Amino acid sequence: MSFSEIASRLGLSATWESDITTWGKRVKLYRDYAEGNHRGNLSSRMKEMLRISGGDDTEFNINYCNMVVQTIADRLVIGSVQSEKASDWVGAMLAWNSIESLQMDVHEAVIRDGDTFVMVGYDDVDNMPKLSHELAWDGEVGVVPIYDPSNTLIIAALKVWWAVYDTIDENNKRVVMPRQRCNLYLPDMVYKYWFDTWELIEESEWAVGYVPLVHFRHNGRANLARGISEIAPILGLQDSLNRTLVSMTMTSELSAFGIRVAIGFPAPTGVTPGMWIEVLERDADGNPIGLSNDKNVDVKELNATPLVQYIEQADFIIGQISAITRTPLARMGSDASSGESLKQREIGLVAKVKKAQVRLGEAWMWAVELAGMVSQAYGRANVAPDLGTIVVRWANAEVRNDNDVVANARQVRDDVSKREYLRLLAPVFGWDDEAIDKIVADKRGETLDVLGAINGFGGNGRVNPV
Repeated sequence: MSFSEIASRLGLSATWESDITTWGKRVKLYRDYAEGNHRGNLSSRMKEMLRISGGDDTEFNINYCNMVVQTIADRLVIGSVQSEKASDWVGAMLAWNSIESLQMDVHEAVIRDGDTFVMVGYDDVDNMPKLSHELAWDGEVGVVPIYDPSNTLIIAALKVWWAVYDTIDENNKRVVMPRQRCNLYLPDMVYKYWFDTWELIEESEWAVGYVPLVHFRHNGRANLARGISEIAPILGLQDSLNRTLVSMTMTSELSAFGIRVAIGFPAPTGVTPGMWIEVLERDADGNPIGLSNDKNVDVKELNATPLVQYIEQADFIIGQISAITRTPLARMGSDASSGESLKQREIGLVAKVKKAQVRLGEAWMWAVELAGMVSQAYGRANVAPDLGTIVVRWANAEVRNDNDVVANARQVRDDVSKREYLRLLAPVFGWDDEAIDKIVADKRGETLDVLGAINGFGGNGRVNPV
């Protein structure tokens, strides 16, 4: 079975296979740019000027694509996931799945690629649902989701990856080699194939009733099956910035030492400080003779090209990258942006992160709900109870100034309750509701002790014998 046969079997459009091919190429391009492997077209002369040896010139760049990805990913941090009826089970399940590192991988990938996935399986040894990060299709490996016509429900999914193929050759020798595998996931079945021949290896029932893959989309739209990479609109600007860097470096190399022009005589080579340069004519036999009166010699120096124009051009391009992605970025020259301009860029970034939190939060909620269903279907111990409503709470997307938080809390200290005052201070000191309850209880106990001492009673309510 091929991609086209799968499209026919599932009733997909005639262009589905070509759409997947195009999508894979774009995803591969996004990953290359985030890693610094940019499209480079340096001539042999340019490589010589830039002192690049070998055939790889793709990493001669200033990689702002990765800065954009990391800046957003750093602000996407899950604070907690709470369940209406089973928070303890959810917390234990997420801790077992190392949610701290898992979410970092998922969020970075979805911002960079536009799409990424979490697969929900089951670990029979520890009796726990297993959440694993799966990358989107890049033309060679990865996950391909298949949606219904309304693009609201995943009806199937493909996962392609490299595995080890262990077999016996014609000489009866064991041979181990890499070979691609492919799984086709349906709501009620899983089919496993060799990808090159589509030979069926195994099929098994899936008792959950949902495809075990959760789709995370960046800048997702309700009517679109795929998300949009954060760096998609800035690839051309990144290319322009790289080209500016090449021109700047070449100009710097040429201008580091003055370029001189010898007029009327061959330019000497191997010039050293203090040396003599002789300007002579030679006769027919090659013997040096003095210059005749009609011979003129001269030396001139070419003016160096200033780098200021290149720096200004680079700053302009970086400013456009910053504006388009709404990401505060450091520039090459002195950043003359006003404080208000910098504040607006920060506001734009925070707004974008909060928007991403809504879509990604829905995906995380579905991943937890699906994990509960898998546990109930396959669990032999530690089976998930009814989870009820799932709520994902995110860490604050804004960069917090602790001094401002404390100062603002003190301004309203006399106008709010003690508990609310402590809640305002909680982000600075890391207090949760339980810690706040303890502080309030301790303060109340101290107050009772003082009042008891004043009235002749101990803090425990008994009469003071003194």
